[in-house]
Amino acid sequence: MRKPSKIELTDEQHSTLMIWVAAGKTEQRLAKRAQVIPCAAAGMSLKDNEAKSD
Repeated sequence: MRKPSKIELTDEQHSTLMIWVAAGKTEQRLAKRAQVIPCAAAGMSLKDNEAKSD
């Protein structure tokens, strides 16, 4: 299994992503990506992220 690339987010970028996730009018595919990116920045895999969201 491949190790995920390191992602670094500023506080402003993280806040923007969380606003998109919480907004009711954000397109679903964008909201899902916005949810995955902070998890990846925290070093979580996609499987970890899916388990967290269930």
